[in-house]
Amino acid sequence: MSVLKAEIQRFRSFPKNILPAPIDGFVGSFSEAIGCEPSFVALPMLTVFAAAIGNTHRLRIKQSWHVPPIIWAVIVGESGTQKTPAFQLVLKPVREHQRRASQAHPEPRCSTEPREKT
Repeated sequence: MSVLKAEIQRFRSFPKNILPAPIDGFVGSFSEAIGCEPSFVALPMLTVFAAAIGNTHRLRIKQSWHVPPIIWAVIVGESGTQKTPAFQLVLKPVREHQRRASQAHPEPRCSTEPREKT
C-alpha cells in the first residue's frame, strides 16, 4: 500500500459535538444540506471567529508568553466536494457587515490638489 493511500484511509471526519451547540448545529445542518464534509464549514468558521477576536484577547501560556487568536486553515478536497459553497456561506455575514460598514463610513477621497493654508 502506498503512503498516500494509507494517509487517505486515516482521514476522519470533523468531530461532532465539540463546538458550542448553535455553531455545531449550523455546521452539521449546512454540511448535510449541501453534502460536504463538516470541516469545510467548521474550519473557515473558526478562522473567522479568531479574526473577529483580533487583538482584543490573548491566551497567556506563561507569564511572558501570550498567544493571539490566529488560526491558519486550509481546506483540501477534490473538485465537486462543495468547498466553495461552504466557504462562501461562512464569509457571507462578514462580507455583509463589511459592506454596511463601508457604506456608513466611506473612505475619504484622495485629492491631488494642494490644500489651502489656514
